[in-house]
Amino acid sequence: MTRGTTPTLTFSFGDDVDMSLIDYAELTIRQQLKNKLIKRLAKDVENNAFYVYLSEKETLSLESGDCQIQVKIKLTDGGIVASSIETLTVNEILNGGVML
Repeated sequence: MTRGTTPTLTFSFGDDVDMSLIDYAELTIRQQLKNKLIKRLAKDVENNAFYVYLSEKETLSLESGDCQIQVKIKLTDGGIVASSIETLTVNEILNGGVML
């Protein structure tokens, strides 16, 4: 992911996950032991996946370097599950301002 861009992040858990049992999911992005972004994910039942759009302002709030990401899911029965914590690299951008 590159700072100052507007990526759509997609998360797939394969056929092992029954999407009808999921109420909603959220993504946490953490850098330097601080949660920088917490965003609700959109559910794509047809592709058995979740996705989230990040704005230019949101990606500019991240520093270049590694960040940790994790998806947390609330099930329809009230249960909570979480993915493993993964590392994602945030790349620098030369023009770090918001485009007008």
